[in-house]
Amino acid sequence: MQSVSRSVDMALIHRIQEGFPTAVAESLLKHNTLTRQELYKFIPPRTWARRVKEHRLSPEESDRLAMVERIVNFANDVFGNKDKAYTWLRRPNRSLENQTPLDLLHSEMGTRLVETLLERIQHGIYS
Repeated sequence: MQSVSRSVDMALIHRIQEGFPTAVAESLLKHNTLTRQELYKFIPPRTWARRVKEHRLSPEESDRLAMVERIVNFANDVFGNKDKAYTWLRRPNRSLENQTPLDLLHSEMGTRLVETLLERIQHGIYS
């Protein structure tokens, strides 16, 4: 079973290295995972317009969106409800110096901090 998990992870890594098709980001918009303004915080509007013409995101943009989606899915699991998860991701949090969890997903360190906070909530350590 572990080798299957690794192959899935490697498949995702290869897709990230190639750059996701812009349809991946459009799917995040379509399913209300991100608003357009939130997407623009990860991929500025002019860059997004270029990417749409090219039909492909850069590896860095793909990596960032993969991390965002991973955290969103984790929040869904922790809260057991998509709406509660999205509300939590968009609400300023005292543990994050009143920043929203979504705002911290622009860096790897911020993403780790949000992930740690979700783990604490999941295990009942954080209220």
